[in-house]
Amino acid sequence: AMYRLLPILAYLTDNLPVFEGQPNTEPLMRMKIWQKTDPPRVDVSPYLADDGGMTFERYLDFAEHAPVIVKKTESGEVYSTETIGELMEEKVYDDEGLSHLMSMLFPYIRLKSFLEIRVADAMPYREVRAYLLLMQGLLSNLDRTERHLTRWLGDTHFDLEEAVNEIRTNGFDAVLYGESLPDLITEYVDLAASQLDPLDAAYLLAYRPGLSQNGRFVLSRPDTSVPGAVSTTAELNAFSCAYVASHPEESRESGLKMLQNLKDNGITAGGHPIRGVYIPKVYSARAGENFRSVSEKVASIGCKAIAEFRKDEAFRRLFGFDERVTELILADTLIGDHIPILRTDIFYNEKTGDYRICELNTDGSSGMIESLELLRQFRKTPLAAAFRKYGSLKKFELFDSLVEKYLALFHKSGIDRPEPHFAIVDFLEKASSLDEFELYRANFEAKGVPCVIADIRELQFDGEVLRDKNGGEIHAIYRRAVTSDILEHWDEVQPFVEAFKAHKVCLLGGFATQVVHDKAFLTAIRDPMCASFLTEEEMRLINDHLPVTAALNDMNCALYEPYSEKDKWVLKPRSAYGSAGVVIGKNVTQEAWSEALCSLIDKDYLLQAYVEPWQSCHIDYTAEVPSLENYYNMTGLYTFDGEFAGVYSRVSRHKLISTGRGGFDAASVMFR
Repeated sequence: AMYRLLPILAYLTDNLPVFEGQPNTEPLMRMKIWQKTDPPRVDVSPYLADDGGMTFERYLDFAEHAPVIVKKTESGEVYSTETIGELMEEKVYDDEGLSHLMSMLFPYIRLKSFLEIRVADAMPYREVRAYLLLMQGLLSNLDRTERHLTRWLGDTHFDLEEAVNEIRTNGFDAVLYGESLPDLITEYVDLAASQLDPLDAAYLLAYRPGLSQNGRFVLSRPDTSVPGAVSTTAELNAFSCAYVASHPEESRESGLKMLQNLKDNGITAGGHPIRGVYIPKVYSARAGENFRSVSEKVASIGCKAIAEFRKDEAFRRLFGFDERVTELILADTLIGDHIPILRTDIFYNEKTGDYRICELNTDGSSGMIESLELLRQFRKTPLAAAFRKYGSLKKFELFDSLVEKYLALFHKSGIDRPEPHFAIVDFLEKASSLDEFELYRANFEAKGVPCVIADIRELQFDGEVLRDKNGGEIHAIYRRAVTSDILEHWDEVQPFVEAFKAHKVCLLGGFATQVVHDKAFLTAIRDPMCASFLTEEEMRLINDHLPVTAALNDMNCALYEPYSEKDKWVLKPRSAYGSAGVVIGKNVTQEAWSEALCSLIDKDYLLQAYVEPWQSCHIDYTAEVPSLENYYNMTGLYTFDGEFAGVYSRVSRHKLISTGRGGFDAASVMFR
């Protein structure tokens, strides 16, 4: 099947506009060069069946008659003109020797330990992706592709050289197997798309109009001046910036109105009015799927780590927790190994989809109120209206969905309360946003569930029932008080702790999630012992996407040498939040870096490999002279009980991306 498609695939990817310093007008020049380079090892035409088929037996026949370039002898590799068949008659080859012989063959489709289809030319990244999707669709159901070829093309005789020469002579006007090349191209693009998921199919099919006009991916790139199915998140940001630049007064007026609305509504986060940039984070549908995959895989890894922590003392020792924390984690059994809320903060490359994990947050995860308010303001802007001309803007809902998850988990806890009473608890003077708490309280009560906001130090416990300061019963708690603050105020929170230990209250955002929330997780999950409970795919995710992270001690400083390579490292405290105490090597002098290393070693700090954050373009209308500038990005991915729920976006002019340190929140929305 692939040999019949080979000339079509070669034309689709043909990308040689210049040859030997002159404009090239001959199609498939790359194939011509390759075929003439070494025919005995390249040309399989004599070994193909009449229908273009290539069996294992025919490939073996081709291989036996092909001369090798070098053969391996006891004295080393030497040049040889002997054929593979002759060499195999001389001796028996092991797997390594056979692999060497097979690598001496260079046909357009090569058989090794895999099938290597070698006909595609070099292309830009986006067109390479389209080609890979085409191949994925055709190969994911090869039986269907073969049936389609047989049914559509019948028993037409196939001659590879004849088909290649037909395209070389007539280009896009070529006729193959009795069909026009344009019809063949669009037919097989449609066939491949029918085997892909909707987003991948949309990406591939966006090239179809151009392919029907010229048949080549590199000449068929969809119009990227407007947002569409193939747009990357980076391109959507470019559209936003282009719109703002071409509508300066309208955008400025809209931006100032947005800022005034944020000020007038009185909603605060971190004790201050919400600070937002005008241009939002508009994520592509593909980014949304990436976020779902990443966040849910990380949540699954986290749940497995909690289960392992409960049963394996050796794994527990990797964390070095305070004995009180370990006791609380092991006592947290009412809802099993669930992580009710997790925010995975990543550095996300908005062009390629690659990412690196920065840190994980469970207890105290916030940012929902900022996302909601900025989205409300963005949806009123002319920029949002410009996007709606080309597609829809999908919001991320972070309130009602979390309440539903919490109610479902409570009913699994075994606490028999047909009408549960909830409480949102924190050290209220440290609460990230009381307005956010109020919204969650309202969502609970909208579902008929009484809910109060309570300071954790004011709870009362009589051995059977936990109560708020007014005597109201509490059966379930949405915990926003972070564990480090609880330890700091240990004696003041004992009623809460005792009710939890006695299993008289269901804790959502329980202590078990501290296994994942504590930054020691970033070091523990890289330990080789984790291979005993994680899959190979999960281990690859950790190795490929979690930067090297280690305890800041003498041994690791000797191993990684951070003193002499400050730009490669970041120092992070294990238990702080809001970026407090973080030192980025690139941001400080060598003297300051050395001083920080010396003063923080063995002080519950971590050493983490530095990752350059992605930059996107935004505008700050609070500036004296607002201008489009590049901002560093941090992308927070929420999962609610293991399911992707939404995104919290922050941007900053500085590499330390924190709204408490001059950074900005940004609305998060998905375009599709």
